Amino acid sequence: MGNDVQAASAAVELLENYKVQAVIGPQKSSEAVFVSNLGNKTQVPIVSFTATSPSLTSNGMPYFVRTTLNDSAQVNSIASLIKAYGWREVVLVYEDTDYGRGILPYLIDALEEIDAHVPYRSVIPFSATSERIKEELYKLMTMQTRVFVVHMSSTMTSHLFTKAKEVGMMNKGFVWIITNGVANIIDSLNPHVIEAMNGVIGVRFHAPKSKELDKLSIRWNRMYQRDNPDESPFNKLSIVGLWGYDTIWALAQAAEKVGISSANNRKPTSRKNSTCLESMVTSTNGPELLTAIVQNKFRGESTEIPRGWEIPTNGKKLRVGVHASGYPEFVKTIKDPVTNATMASGLSIDIFEEAVKRLPFAITYDYLAFDTADAASAWSYNDFVYQVYLQNYDIAVGDITVRYNRTLYVDFTIPYTESGVAMIVPVKENKNKNMWIFLKPLSSGMCYTASFASMLTVQQLSPTVNNVHELQKQGEYVGFHRGSFIEGLLGDIGFDRSKIRPFDTSDEFHSALSKGSKNGGVAAIVHEVPYIKLFLAKYCKGYTMVGPIYKSAGFAFALPKRSPLLTDISRAILNITEGDVIIQIENKWIGQISCQNDDKVDGSGSITFGSFGGLFLLTGVVTTCSLIVALLTNHHKTKQLKPGTKGDEQNQHRHGQQRENGHVQEDQKNEDSENCNEISDNCPQNSKLTPLTYRGEKASRSLSSPSVL
Repeated sequence: MGNDVQAASAAVELLENYKVQAVIGPQKSSEAVFVSNLGNKTQVPIVSFTATSPSLTSNGMPYFVRTTLNDSAQVNSIASLIKAYGWREVVLVYEDTDYGRGILPYLIDALEEIDAHVPYRSVIPFSATSERIKEELYKLMTMQTRVFVVHMSSTMTSHLFTKAKEVGMMNKGFVWIITNGVANIIDSLNPHVIEAMNGVIGVRFHAPKSKELDKLSIRWNRMYQRDNPDESPFNKLSIVGLWGYDTIWALAQAAEKVGISSANNRKPTSRKNSTCLESMVTSTNGPELLTAIVQNKFRGESTEIPRGWEIPTNGKKLRVGVHASGYPEFVKTIKDPVTNATMASGLSIDIFEEAVKRLPFAITYDYLAFDTADAASAWSYNDFVYQVYLQNYDIAVGDITVRYNRTLYVDFTIPYTESGVAMIVPVKENKNKNMWIFLKPLSSGMCYTASFASMLTVQQLSPTVNNVHELQKQGEYVGFHRGSFIEGLLGDIGFDRSKIRPFDTSDEFHSALSKGSKNGGVAAIVHEVPYIKLFLAKYCKGYTMVGPIYKSAGFAFALPKRSPLLTDISRAILNITEGDVIIQIENKWIGQISCQNDDKVDGSGSITFGSFGGLFLLTGVVTTCSLIVALLTNHHKTKQLKPGTKGDEQNQHRHGQQRENGHVQEDQKNEDSENCNEISDNCPQNSKLTPLTYRGEKASRSLSSPSVL
């Protein structure tokens, strides 16, 4: 529409000649004032998604409906932006119209709350010429403040920034902030205007992404490309376009609710050109249609989006299904003897109740026990989860594993336990390696450490089975928790059904493992990791976990498909598992369990002969070898000294030569002695004749004087 008069004329044409039931389209706040008066007279709703002046209210115009937010909704965002950058003074630039002036009281109040001062207000008439605008800009340049908030129509804004660029006010040092009226449609402005506005900060409304929005954008681009083949194939739909789309849908739904169809619309009368207000007919459907429009809130609307559901206030409580599993640490149910109500406790129950406390709304609930009396031993967790699909429960709480086949008919929250399937197997003492254990602390750069004592005193244990396929090949019996999916898993692996035995409690697991596969028990238990941790906490001696051998998603709660509670409960569970609360709950139910089979395996770890078997063996070998070498050496010497042997003759010959040499040496020494006595000065100091000792075959003889043998 053009000006206010043209808008009013067009509205009269629609109301009088076409008998319309509602009018969409006053684009400006000033136009909406005139058209709304016509709507009040004829009781026809006037719907606008672009008239944003705060002065337009339903108090004086009951048949005016605004499907967008008014300008006052953005003032806090503008104030926050100014506060974030620490600007203390702001100049307001606005057009001299109801639209321009309407935001001022709200914006000034918001600025005062952040201690920002408005030293000057620049008012520019809507009909101002280029010279008038430049004159005002030059005036602003003379002021100290360089932060400007502009609230004008798109036409006035284009003129303002074009001139601001010409006078040099778009350079560094100037701050320009535009309101959403222009920011919402900035992509549709003239390119040279957009270039002039380079560096301007804008505040505009945001439409959250959704599947509906993506589909609408695709359809819009296809239609735009078809009608404008020469332009860019991607023309983003503005927020104003989304408001228009939402407005048309809201009006269509309201008309459908009231029962207005095209057949009820009256055709134009013969007085087609008449604009007489007295001839206008009051709409009979107007009040009812207005109520339907105001109450219509639908998903996808750009205004306030309702949750779409509420907790009933008629006393109906949430039905929480629980079951008594073989592990009371996870879920335990009892009947109140007075009220006959079901009471539940356990790790799973504590997590559920803690999640309920963290919901952004309050809910009440009752526990309903899953009755397995009729099912006898044939019941399974699938049966329990299926009760949610049958609408017997609003949520199933317990140690429920997330499985693909179950997700076909229910939705699961995020898991609250770790995942995986493993085996519980007995352990045996590893005696083969104990004799060399003293070598383990040795390395190239160190000698024995304190760890040696630990290795000697801690028993070396190993599992009796290391692989699930090993059990299958050996034909061993394996156990599982009755009702769980493990039975099907073992069948898929290839186990004979006759080799699979179900059990209900951890005590039964312990008994079966103690007996062994050949004595009516089992060689291993295939179970989920959370249960195995609980079992090993209770039976801490004689067993170990092998695996995981299979992946699973962990325990979670089951809800009906597309339940509105799913997201909130999942978010609450995530908050629990990321903090210390989950650790406290686990310690409460699992950490306090005491070991019940301390005497299962001798845990004294005393040092025995076998602990040093290798050392003793090594010492014995070295000692034996040394003894053998010593005996051989002694035997060889004895053989050489035996009489009558060739070696003995050689000794006698050698001794004879030594005797002859001894006589010659003795004569020479006697002669030297005589010479020394004659000339004592020539004798060496302390030089004396030393006795010559001769060792014969059987005896030795000392010679103190020369003698002849």
